[in-house]
Amino acid sequence: MIIDMHTHLFMGGDMPKEHLKATARRWAYARKPFRDPNDVLPRIMTGLTDSDGSLFFADMAAFGIDASVAHVLDYQWGLQSEQDTPIDELNRRYGELQKTRPGRFYAFAGVDHRRPDSMALFERAIKEYGLRGYKIYPATGFDPNDPALEPFFRRCVEWEIPVLTHTSGNSFPHIGRLSNPDYLQDVVVRFPDLMLILGHAGHGPYLEQCLAAGGERVRYVGPLDHEDPLLASAYAAADVFVLASATEVAPLVVLESLAAGTPVVVTKHNSLDIPADGCALVEVDPGRAPDIGAAVRHLLAQGGDPS
Repeated sequence: MIIDMHTHLFMGGDMPKEHLKATARRWAYARKPFRDPNDVLPRIMTGLTDSDGSLFFADMAAFGIDASVAHVLDYQWGLQSEQDTPIDELNRRYGELQKTRPGRFYAFAGVDHRRPDSMALFERAIKEYGLRGYKIYPATGFDPNDPALEPFFRRCVEWEIPVLTHTSGNSFPHIGRLSNPDYLQDVVVRFPDLMLILGHAGHGPYLEQCLAAGGERVRYVGPLDHEDPLLASAYAAADVFVLASATEVAPLVVLESLAAGTPVVVTKHNSLDIPADGCALVEVDPGRAPDIGAAVRHLLAQGGDPS
């Protein structure tokens, strides 16, 4: 059985205005010629919104995914920004969708614990809407060791439901350093029975296998923080950047690579509004290793020059 443990479904009105504005600015200035962020803004959610989940479940079938775990994102409180759909309604929608796909679709509640009515919202999401876990997003401005989170963790232990926390870096307007897994050490000590899932923690055995397969041809530099000056240097020094995931939404790493002047090989299953012209960007079927290799050789042959 194949289970996609960490995914998101955007059903409309999910994102705060300030988050969308920041995304529009990033995308507009990602590469030359620059665009007007106001022109980009209304198009951001066009390829992402899936009001009834039909596109989501079609993708699951196409990729042979037996079950998916989707997570409600509560960015609104941390950004103090208007959002078209209230967080309680988003949790309810996920719960309704979960009922239509028993055994195939599971949802985790998203409730920022800093909301005045956060515990009531959380309990309703779990007990009334039937959501199966709790998603937290420290990068919206809180330390996961915040004492105000402890009642939520105690509820999760009591109800025997897991907590998934975001642990990778973030760009503005989020605060990436708060996603560092080091912040979770006290949580693990204080709540030894808490089922804690670290989202985006993709190292360990997989990394060891990649290094063993590549031998001396592979150099692993480790994660680079968004504020690390080496990050821009690493993008610029690369001849080709490859992101051959099974599926992506709008990966920032692709935009950052193009902004550094480095051409990209990316999965064809993405929502980027960038033409695959064969010079700056080549899209590939992530399930076909020969196609990925051919795309890399193609870009290397033109000298890594995306112009």
